[in-house]
Amino acid sequence: RFGGLIFNDETHDYVAPKRSMALVQHFLQLTVNRNRHLPLRKVLKPNSDRINEMLQRTRSSITHDYVVTVIGDIFNLNNDSKYFLRDMAYRNDVMFIHIEDPMDEQLPDGRLIFTDGNRQIMWNNRKNDWGKKYTESYRQKKAAVIEEFRHYKIPVSVMDTATPIEDQVIKKLGRDLRH
Repeated sequence: RFGGLIFNDETHDYVAPKRSMALVQHFLQLTVNRNRHLPLRKVLKPNSDRINEMLQRTRSSITHDYVVTVIGDIFNLNNDSKYFLRDMAYRNDVMFIHIEDPMDEQLPDGRLIFTDGNRQIMWNNRKNDWGKKYTESYRQKKAAVIEEFRHYKIPVSVMDTATPIEDQVIKKLGRDLRH
C-alpha cells in the first residue's frame, strides 16, 4: 500500500494508503504541483510548527509496520519534530531524506547578494577563516543530527538541489545494490 502527505505552509494533500499504481502516479503529480509553487513563495522561512503538525498527523494515521519516508531539511526540525520521528520509529520503519543546497555547506567565493525580498545586503565572501568555520560548523551539525537519528534507527540519506534527482536516485540505488 502507498499513501502520504504533501504539504506547504498553507495547505496539504493527504493520499490515503491503497494498493494502486494510479494512486502512486496521482501522489507524484501532487508532489510535482507542490514543487512548482516553491519558486513563487514570497517569504522563505523554516516552519517547524507546520512540520510538527504534519508529523503528528502522520503519526496518528499509522499503526505499526509502515514505511515512513520524510523528505525535507533536517535543520528545520526541532525537538518536537525529532520526538514524533522517534515515536514513529519504535513501531515502523522511518527514514529521512535530507535535501540540501550546495551553498548550505559552502558559500561560493566572491560577492554575494542576500535579500529577504525587501532589503538586501552585499557580502564579500572570500576563502577565509569565517568561511572555513561556517563550513565546519555546518558539517558538524549535520553529522550530529544524522548520528542522533542513527541511534534511533532512522537512516538519513542526503540529496541535493543541484544534481538531477534521477541521477541521485540511480546512484544511491546502484550503491545499495552493490552491497
